[in-house]
Amino acid sequence: MPTNTDCTPAESRLIRCCDDPALPDRVRAVALRDLVSPAQVRLGAVLSRLGPTLSRLARNDDALVREPALRTIAMIAEAVRPARSTWAGADVRAWLVTDGINTLATALTDASPRVRQPAAAAIADFAHHAGLTRQWCRTPVLPHLLTQLEDDDPGAALAAVSAIGSLATHSGLRADFIALDGLRALLDAARSPHHGAAALRALLPFCSGPRKQTDSNSSLPVEEWARRLLDKDLPDAVYAVSWANPGLQDAMRDLHVMERLCDAALGDDPEAVLAGLVCLAALLKDNHPDVERLGGTPLAARLMEKARPTGDEESEPIEKAAWALLCRLRSDPTPDEVDAWADEHARTFTTAAVLKLSAFTIDWATLHGSFCLSVDGRRCRQRFALFAGEGLAVKACPPMFNSPMGVPCSYGAVELPDAAYWALQAAVGDLFPVLLPFGARTSTGDVVDRDTRISERIEDQPRWQAVRRELGRRGFRLTVQVRGDEVDPASV
Repeated sequence: MPTNTDCTPAESRLIRCCDDPALPDRVRAVALRDLVSPAQVRLGAVLSRLGPTLSRLARNDDALVREPALRTIAMIAEAVRPARSTWAGADVRAWLVTDGINTLATALTDASPRVRQPAAAAIADFAHHAGLTRQWCRTPVLPHLLTQLEDDDPGAALAAVSAIGSLATHSGLRADFIALDGLRALLDAARSPHHGAAALRALLPFCSGPRKQTDSNSSLPVEEWARRLLDKDLPDAVYAVSWANPGLQDAMRDLHVMERLCDAALGDDPEAVLAGLVCLAALLKDNHPDVERLGGTPLAARLMEKARPTGDEESEPIEKAAWALLCRLRSDPTPDEVDAWADEHARTFTTAAVLKLSAFTIDWATLHGSFCLSVDGRRCRQRFALFAGEGLAVKACPPMFNSPMGVPCSYGAVELPDAAYWALQAAVGDLFPVLLPFGARTSTGDVVDRDTRISERIEDQPRWQAVRRELGRRGFRLTVQVRGDEVDPASV
């Protein structure tokens, strides 16, 4: 704890507010809440001074005292979570062991949801501190949270789901959770329109094996949560299924967890779909005994539909999760199957008379960028790329399917007639000044390669500046008429 001489002005105000005997508790609780600022106060370090006062206020008979006290604790918990703060661990654990966990457990039974909600939110963040499994097990926190899953207040129920997801990363608590019939409670909560997706995410620690504390964060935005789980750089333990606990295995089967996850993955709620897909992908790692049976359900047949790229950024996590699960459900597809998939999902234009290029986005330092393309008034949802390659002209590249069905290859997501494709390449090439190609220049002996700056590859600087001004103009569009006789210049 900082001494009086070490305190910042904000910390001094907090401590004075905490120690002033003349302040009524209502005023003190609100003032502490308003003075807590992670940007100005070393919250972990001052918690040893504030902790006893906050615990006392959180147990006050007056709800107008308890609520701001619990919200102050919740704000501190969020600020000192290990992923955000590495210096506050010892002070935080000392307060939690002494009185903090008991204070939060009591608050979970409060008559007011405005007190229960911040208490559960604080538990969700404090649970990320390691070495406290025994303390959590010794208190009735878990049964209180399971009761709160049925809370009439959506905010309190959602906070309880998040807290359970964080606590479940402690392997010692998972056994207690199963003994309390917690899986059934979570599955029931998964039906909620308010926190169903969060409840499915909270199931993940029961689907996958031990993970580092920093890898588990049930409060992450669902897209970031899925990205981390699907990131191939993470240790394989993230996906490893732990079936060492027979009680967990039996509970999973008795409650038909896999079937419930399938229902979520095939539903209409995007967050629930994503949560169901990722939980299943974790559950089915390492040849889970029910893989073959699951492969015969409607899920396997509809994964191809879920994996279809749409060009919508919000849908991308679902598409990746569907692919990841598809790869676990089936053996490697044959080349013919991959070709058929690409043919089915690519957008093919059989005719093209007029191309319109618009919405250019370009990194002028590298001359890489993208643009939107319309073909005879029909706009492609995915953007085309443009880049400076090794030759004289800037090239265009259609959007691609990367690793379709998990196979290491790429296919074009948009197919144009040959004449339209070469008309597009000619238009993009003519739009920019000629580039010096890779290789040695006979006039100077200089070598042009990937390390050469774009500005050094352009000799027509006036045109270069004119192009930059033109493409930077709002509403710029380029219209290309396809004659029908365009061919690859290299073939001429």
